[in-house]
Parts: sequence; structure tokens; C-alpha cells
Amino acid sequence: MVQKRDITMDILTMVAANMAAEVLAEPHPFWFRLYGTFAAPLFILISGLMVAYTAETKNYNLRHFLDGYFPLFPWTGFSLLGVNLARLRWKSRQHSTFGRNTIFLFGSSTLIIGSIIWRFYPGSFLIREGYSELFYPPTIGYVMSSIGLILILFFIVDLKPAIVIYKPLQVLGESSLFLYVLHLTLIEYVIAPLWPEKNIQTFLLIYVVLSCFLIVVAYGVRALKDRWKDRPFIIRFLFGN
Repeated sequence: MVQKRDITMDILTMVAANMAAEVLAEPHPFWFRLYGTFAAPLFILISGLMVAYTAETKNYNLRHFLDGYFPLFPWTGFSLLGVNLARLRWKSRQHSTFGRNTIFLFGSSTLIIGSIIWRFYPGSFLIREGYSELFYPPTIGYVMSSIGLILILFFIVDLKPAIVIYKPLQVLGESSLFLYVLHLTLIEYVIAPLWPEKNIQTFLLIYVVLSCFLIVVAYGVRALKDRWKDRPFIIRFLFGN
């Protein structure tokens, strides 16, 4: 049973989306725009999920996170959905896994219905300063599609939690804040100045190399944390516990 923020596809998709604004020549292919589109809702939902999980394991009161907080749809809504999924995943004794057919069926139905709505009411598909995800602005179809896809991913991970490919994704999640800051720094000060406005083939090569580099760094951070037990707060905050 996976009990940490183990599977972090959101980091890999976010790296691609952030790097595209500086490195990939426009127009961005539609399939690539679609790939980066689901990073934000997945990241925010998992953030809310982990807030609730931390509150549960450390006996915090969730009211501190929820009371008086206006849910700005859809992004705060994704976070609050993550909180409620955490309650379902870790607090309920009868439902201890997402690897159930009901989760898959609900996620699939939501994804299909959302995709149909999104197809006929797509929204503007605006590009914001080079960022080409398809949620500028977010639409009902997009939100439903995102929720459905996330539930299907959760189903897959909980159904087969021991697959070896999850290991590098797990280690990325253990120091996600540090890797987020690192990849933005590398894009801004190294990659974009050296390789601006590249075609999609060159961009994908840079993306794969950067992703592999971040995985190697993540393993190094894990080894550092294993050896350095008495870390100061700022290091624990940046690298994770």
C-alpha cells in the first residue's frame, strides 16, 4: 500500500511545460500542449491530499486547513478534492485503496464525459507568455477530464504498487520542492540561453536529459538525507523529511 507521495508524474509533466515556454519554438504541437496540461491539477490535488495525510499521521486538526478558506474554483477545488481523497484513502477502514473497480469506473466515466464536453466546448486555448497548457482559461470539460484522468492514475498505482518504474518517480516526490526550484533555475539560466527556440525533436531530447538529471539528483538528495539525520529546518523544508 502506497502511503507517501510516491508517484509523481506531475513533476515530469511540469518540467516539460515550464521548459517549453523558454526552449520550444512556437507553435507548440497540440499533443505536447495536452501532455503538459494535466500537471497543474495533479500537482495541486496531490498537495491537498498530502496536507490531509500529514494532518492524519501527525494528529493535526484538518479544520486548521479548511475553515474560513474560500474555495477558488478550480484550483483550490483540486486541492480540497485531494484532501477528501486522502480521507477516503487513509482514514476509512473499508476503503483502504484506490485500486478498486468503482474508482476505475467513476474515473473512466468522468474522463469520457469530460472529454466529450471539452471537445464541443473547448474554451480559448490561450498561450500565456509561452506557456501552452490548455487550461487558459479552465473549462468544465477540462476540469472533469483532469479529475477522471487523475482517478485512473491513482487506480493504476494502487492496483500494482510494486512496479519497478515507480521507483524513480517515487524518489522525485521525496524532494519535490527542491527539484521544482532546481529545474526552473536550470531552464532560466542554463538551458534557455544555450538552446532557445528549438524544434520539437531537439526539445524532447533536452527534456529527457533534464528529467534523467533530476532523477539522479533526487537519488543523491535521498542519500544525503539518509546520512544527515539532524538537518536544520530550512534544509528539511527544502529537501523534504
